[in-house]
Amino acid sequence: MPKPIDLTHKLTTSMPIHHFDEPASIEKIRNLTDNKYNDWRLTSGMHVGTHIDGPGHLTESKILISDIHIDRFVGKGYLIDARNKAFDESLLKNMPAEENLIVLILTGSDKNLAHTAILMIIQ
Repeated sequence: MPKPIDLTHKLTTSMPIHHFDEPASIEKIRNLTDNKYNDWRLTSGMHVGTHIDGPGHLTESKILISDIHIDRFVGKGYLIDARNKAFDESLLKNMPAEENLIVLILTGSDKNLAHTAILMIIQ
């Protein structure tokens, strides 16, 4: 089996985010002295850092990302290079017609880490 490609980026409070979202925050809420353990609260919108947009992100679908089995995120992939191109159906014209194909669209905005890429789940 081919080696997986990890596309994740570290989540930090200073990372660039989508302009509609609030920055992520990490707050220490428990400490060893007072509570006998350390704990932190992470607050974040769902559109921060490395993430996958679920079917309901831009549609009326009621399918949540948590409804999709993790096996759907491992498999044969197809990369569409959409850097400096209009995002329209023409980008999909050479895509193989395969079931369970994982399509990764490289937008070029990985330079600001707000959207590394868009992962589409074809159902």
